[in-house]
Amino acid sequence: MKRTFTSLMAALSLALVLPVPAFSAGATIELDNTVDTGEVRYESYFEDFESGVMPEGFHEGADSARPWKLDSTQSKSGSLSLRSGVIDHNQTSSVALDTHLPAGTLSFDYLELTESCCDVMELRINGKRYNFRKTGVSNQWQHIEVLIPNPTRRVEFTYRKDPVTIAREDAVWIDNIEFTDTISPTADANDPDGDGIPYDVEQQYAALDPYDADDGFEDYDNDGASNLSEINSGYSPDVANIFVRKNLFAFYPLGDINWDYRFSNGYIATVEGQSLSAQGRFRNDSSGGYEILERREDGIYIMERGINDTDGSQTKYVYHQGLLKLPRHIRLGEDVYSTTDLTMTLSGGETFDTRVDVIVSLLEEYQLLSSSSSADTLMIGTSSRALSNSGDYVYGSSYQLLGLDVGTLAFLGDAPSDLVDMRVARIDNSIAGQASTSTSDKAVSRTTGIQSGGGGGGSTSLLFTGLLTGLLIWRRRMSA
Repeated sequence: MKRTFTSLMAALSLALVLPVPAFSAGATIELDNTVDTGEVRYESYFEDFESGVMPEGFHEGADSARPWKLDSTQSKSGSLSLRSGVIDHNQTSSVALDTHLPAGTLSFDYLELTESCCDVMELRINGKRYNFRKTGVSNQWQHIEVLIPNPTRRVEFTYRKDPVTIAREDAVWIDNIEFTDTISPTADANDPDGDGIPYDVEQQYAALDPYDADDGFEDYDNDGASNLSEINSGYSPDVANIFVRKNLFAFYPLGDINWDYRFSNGYIATVEGQSLSAQGRFRNDSSGGYEILERREDGIYIMERGINDTDGSQTKYVYHQGLLKLPRHIRLGEDVYSTTDLTMTLSGGETFDTRVDVIVSLLEEYQLLSSSSSADTLMIGTSSRALSNSGDYVYGSSYQLLGLDVGTLAFLGDAPSDLVDMRVARIDNSIAGQASTSTSDKAVSRTTGIQSGGGGGGSTSLLFTGLLTGLLIWRRRMSA
């Protein structure tokens, strides 16, 4: 069962004023009654859970399936911390602290022992989500400081499990919750809600609130693209835009082409592409396995895939109707749906049949080249799901940057890699089921650039070098 599941994953890449609570012996507070407002104002708060009892003011959240509890197995300092409840797939465990604190800085330590993706921890202040975080990225205690711009009535911590997968402890811990009425120099004043949109940018638009982490995923002007997609793509989220449909065939050349990708540890992997004898059929090989592609009138589909296992064996996947890799046309904010039957053959010969659903989305578009009159780089997101033999859905997602006339510039995610070289012998523009179309024979092999005839106008090494330079600048901007 575990082997089948792992292999299947590979097939998918307070408006009301609340009463002031009492506090436990483990908490320290300071009061300020100098302003006669009729309310008690706390200047600071600290809770390390070392009293051995659940601090007063803490209670289970409204949507929680299991309560958080004191725990002695993990702690940042001392002997106790607060642990999320034991929950099942698609369940939530949340704990809320009802209090009354002024604007300032909230900080706490947290530990994530979950799967490497998909389970999430959320922090909500007065009902608004702050600093959305995927869990499982690190198995060490982390410290976070959050800028709180307005008086706080409720602080809520939530751990939410995805529909599948049990990993590690499937839990999160918090410790050393502290609040001060001063702005910490390490708090991210540039992006207080942690949604990836800078404070000064959010202040410019009616669609955005610099203290609401959810607004980046909303579509204020109802033009089909999220506020975050529009901001990152150079559009205003306040005004409905008409987005031009992109021809992804121009962003994903196929034929006798080699691409070299460098990972963060310096390892370079080569993808070797070739045209097959069948019209519109192609094969890409790498040390990790292979895939057979078919270019159709409406898009590029994966027909077959082999994934090499660590023991030297290979798992084979046959997508009977084809698994959509890229639609031919798509516009910003658009989702393209597809489904196919899948037969998976394990190395031992066991077979498993299921169905795969996929959604391909154009998330962002950029002009990395100053000479471009339109977008030359696209961020594509792919979400997929398949039904396992246990009856649960297995989910997967992947993200990549596509460069005009180049193909995949960068793979994004847990194991990111960037394109460093591309060698083109022949571009093949054929489409399955159509009469043979002309191909471009370029017989090019360089270490610093490409030549291609597949994307209109004949690209040169200048385009390749420019896109790689733009990619480096984009990477720096994203990590800033």
